[in-house]
Amino acid sequence: MNNFPKVIKKIYAKVPWLAPSFIYSLFFGVIWLRPTLQSLRYSLDSSYIYGVEKAAIAHLSFGNHFVATYGPLGYAAQNFLPKEVSRVMIWQVLAVFAAGFGVYVFSKLYLNNTPKYKTWLFALLFLLALSLSVDEWIYFNVFLLYVFIYIKTDRRYRQYLMLGLSVLCSMLTLAKFT
Repeated sequence: MNNFPKVIKKIYAKVPWLAPSFIYSLFFGVIWLRPTLQSLRYSLDSSYIYGVEKAAIAHLSFGNHFVATYGPLGYAAQNFLPKEVSRVMIWQVLAVFAAGFGVYVFSKLYLNNTPKYKTWLFALLFLLALSLSVDEWIYFNVFLLYVFIYIKTDRRYRQYLMLGLSVLCSMLTLAKFT
């Protein structure tokens, strides 16, 4: 048990971004991540929720049988069906880790000469502000965060970042069309 701090130090020496990214992700997850099972509520038309649930029960396909502003991956932005909670949680956990890692990289690129305590304060306040939004806007804001990372990223990593941003943009388009 006495070797545990030494092991942590060795890991941190080899992968210095892991600890801050994990702490940022944990902070963001604690203040934002929650199981969201939505039912009839004031912010979305009740008939729309009812229609989407009926279409899912009847195994109607999006595009052929009905079209709506939420796309085929709309359950990632708005969860209507109880059986979809696990899929929504996967999206949310991925968003938590993407936000935590993204804020770490962003602060390294843009706040490199800033004192550490100010960098940590910025990161935590940034994640707090990010958590105040609804799911679909959080996904969009994480996308924008990575666009700003792309701007200052070294050329050799840009193609990988552009590939990831393209996949994310496609998924966001399929989640919400408006």
